[in-house]
Amino acid sequence: DQTHSQRWVLAIGLVLQSVGLSLVPVMLNTAAAPTRTALAYGVALAMGTSGSFCSNVRSTVYAEYYGRKHLGLAQSLASSLTVFGSAIGPFPFGLAKDLTGSFGLAFRVAGVFPLLAAFTVLAFGRRGEQPGHGDAKTRGNYGAV
Repeated sequence: DQTHSQRWVLAIGLVLQSVGLSLVPVMLNTAAAPTRTALAYGVALAMGTSGSFCSNVRSTVYAEYYGRKHLGLAQSLASSLTVFGSAIGPFPFGLAKDLTGSFGLAFRVAGVFPLLAAFTVLAFGRRGEQPGHGDAKTRGNYGAV
């Protein structure tokens, strides 16, 4: 079903994000220039692909879960949380750099969170049917399922 596919696409995107984040410390600790360059391309590919996977699912999930009536509210709340995360995100990275002299620990820790999110999406991502969410008209679907 569509929800099952969306969960897998999102989980794959999150795993790719984790791979990209986890490759950064390896790249930073690699002395050989060709290897470092190859790892940089690997990080860029993993992170870019991850963003594509997650962005495509996000737009359909909001409409599916919240309906067209509440779509603006859901998207604005998610955007606000994204901006908040972007604002506080540099703090733990700067703290790790100050304490350890490297960003490696911060990237290793940051790589764990997308893996946890992927597990959560696969394990708990399917919502139960709720009153008023039984058919495409009341769910707010914008196309055939």
